[in-house]
Amino acid sequence: MNSITCIIILALHFLNANITLPDSKAPVYHLSEPDQVLVLDSDLDEISGLSYFDGLLYAVQDEKGTVFTLNPSTGEIISERKCWKKGDFEAVEIADGFVFMLKSNGNLYRTPLDDLCEEKTEKIDLGFNNNWNFEGMGYDPFSKSLLIVAKRSEYASVNEVYCLPIGDLKSLGEPCYLIDEQVLKGILMKNNDSWSERMAQKMSYSFNPSGIAVHPQTGDIYILSSPARQLLLLTKEWKIKKLIKLGSDLYSQPEGICFDSDLNLYIGNEARNGKPKILIFHPK
Repeated sequence: MNSITCIIILALHFLNANITLPDSKAPVYHLSEPDQVLVLDSDLDEISGLSYFDGLLYAVQDEKGTVFTLNPSTGEIISERKCWKKGDFEAVEIADGFVFMLKSNGNLYRTPLDDLCEEKTEKIDLGFNNNWNFEGMGYDPFSKSLLIVAKRSEYASVNEVYCLPIGDLKSLGEPCYLIDEQVLKGILMKNNDSWSERMAQKMSYSFNPSGIAVHPQTGDIYILSSPARQLLLLTKEWKIKKLIKLGSDLYSQPEGICFDSDLNLYIGNEARNGKPKILIFHPK
């Protein structure tokens, strides 16, 4: 890493520590009280990515280069299309007439939405090395960018979010946001009531990004963490609004997140000794 990159990383670090107050006009989601729970087919036991487009849900699961189309009211599989060979696929997103799939190594796979098949799929190598592990991808309609988030990277206690312009995906610049575990740990410790809870948080805290989505009305950014179950809520200017702990009773392993056109929030969970599920939350 050169000196210029170090300066940029440090500058982002301090900018990311800024915390803003919640916007009272923003929709509220009661994350302990889903309005609907969709129980999925066992073919989606390891559901790892979720997206919504034009009245349908799209999903991928670990180890298959297959795009599943789901009924958003029932969770029923409408179709499944093989778009690439086997691999560790972690996210799916629909944008600009294409379906994008993300592998854990940071490679993107782009295939036309109206012709999902392996023959039409293009591999885009973003140039990350084996030290990286990516699990989340979302589309930001305001900046017309794909957001991809690292679960493991070269920097200790920091996870990068990259913003890739949809028209120039191969030009990878510096991260547009750094998720700093030390900042998040401080927020949770401050919010814990008891001394024992604060000490437990101090000793064992981690944030493991597993999914990312942009709210279609506010532009707020929602970042899931799993298996350390949390949801980080940021403004569109990348300022922290809220950090929410998610209960293990509802969230077996939250891996996918998206919004529909009615602002409903969907969170996909791997099976984890039960059944794979999608939790649906209506805006309040």
